[in-house]
Amino acid sequence: MIKSKEKNKFNLENPTVKLEDNILYLKDFPKVKLTRKESGITYNKLTQIISKKKPFGMQVDLANVTPKDIHVLALLDSISSVCAKNKVRVCLSGINKELGKMLDKLDFQESCDGIPTDTKVLKADSVFETLGNATYELLEDSKKFLGFIGELTSAISCSIRHPQKILWKETFYYMDKTGADAVPIIFLMCFLMGAILAFQGVVQMGRFGLSIYVANLVGLAIVKELGVLMVAIICIGRAGSAFAAEIGTMKVSEEIDAMETMGLKISRFLVIPKVIALVCIMPLLTIIGDVAGIMGGMLVAVLKGGISINEFYQRTIQAVTPPDFIEGIMKSLVFAVLIAMIGCLRGFEAENDAKGVGRATTSSVVSGIFLIVVADAIITALIN
Repeated sequence: MIKSKEKNKFNLENPTVKLEDNILYLKDFPKVKLTRKESGITYNKLTQIISKKKPFGMQVDLANVTPKDIHVLALLDSISSVCAKNKVRVCLSGINKELGKMLDKLDFQESCDGIPTDTKVLKADSVFETLGNATYELLEDSKKFLGFIGELTSAISCSIRHPQKILWKETFYYMDKTGADAVPIIFLMCFLMGAILAFQGVVQMGRFGLSIYVANLVGLAIVKELGVLMVAIICIGRAGSAFAAEIGTMKVSEEIDAMETMGLKISRFLVIPKVIALVCIMPLLTIIGDVAGIMGGMLVAVLKGGISINEFYQRTIQAVTPPDFIEGIMKSLVFAVLIAMIGCLRGFEAENDAKGVGRATTSSVVSGIFLIVVADAIITALIN
C-alpha cells in the first residue's frame, strides 16, 4: 500500500481500483503525477494482484494522463509485460491523440475484446480528418520553412557584409566531407545511370536505325536532368541527413540552448558554413556526374550500338549546348541551398531524445527529395 497524506495520490485501496467480474478496473488513473518511488510500489502491488487473482482482463482509464507523465507510461509499459505473461487482456480507454502517439512509440499492444468499457477508446481517424490534419501539418511546415528562409537570408546578408565572421575552418571541413568523400559514389551512380539510359536507347532506337541519336539522348538527359538530380539525391542522403543528425544531437545535449544563452547567432555558427560548403561543392560534383554519365552512355553505345567513340563525341558536342550546361549548374546551386536548409531545419525541430534525432534525420531525407523534385519541375518549366 502506498502511504501518502495527499488525498489525490494514486492508492490501490482507492475505490476506483477494483476487481469486479474477473476484470481489474483502474479508473481515473492517476489523478496526479506519480513519483518514481510510488510507481515502483504500484507496479509491485498490481503484479501481485495479477499473479494471484489471474483476472481475465485489465481496463485502464488514461483520461488524466499526458505524454509528460513519464512514470505513468513506464509503469504502463512494465505492467503490460506482466499482463502478457499471465495472458491478461489489456484495454486502454480515454486516450487522447498525443498520448496515442506516445503509446505507439512504446509498441504497446491493447485488446478490448470481452472487456466492458464506459470510456471512448481511441479509434482510427476518418479519411477527411486525416486529410485535414495532413493539410494543416503541411501548412505549418511551410510556415516554419518560410521563417527559416527569412532567418537564413538575414544571416547571409550579415556574412556578406562581414566575411571575416564566417567560420571558414568549419566551411572547409564540410566541403571536404560533402565533396571529396562523395566523388566515388557519385561517379559510379552517374556512370551506371548513363549506361542504363544508353542501353534502353540503343534497344528502342536501333529498331529504326537511329542508334546514333543515343548520344543526343544521353547527353541532354544527363546534363539537364538526371546528372544533377542524382547528385542532389546522393547529397541529401549524405550531407542533408548528416546535418540533421548533427544539429539534432547538439539539441539533445543542450549545446544549442547554451549557445543561445551566450547570445550567439545560431544561424551564423551552424547553418552558414554548411550552406556555403554545399553551394561551392555541388556544381563541381554535378560536372563530375555529367562526365561520368556521358562516359557510361558512350561505353554502352560503342559496345552495344556499334557507334564509334568519335561519332558519339561529335554528336554529344552538337546536342549539348552551353545553355543546357548552365541550366544544370543553376539547378545544382538551388538544390544545394535547399538541401542545407532542410537538413538544418529538421535538426532544429528534432525532439530531445535519440528517437527524435532519428526521425529528424529521416524527415530531412524525405522532405529534401520532395523539395528537390518540386524545385526541378519549377525551374524546368520556367527555363523552357
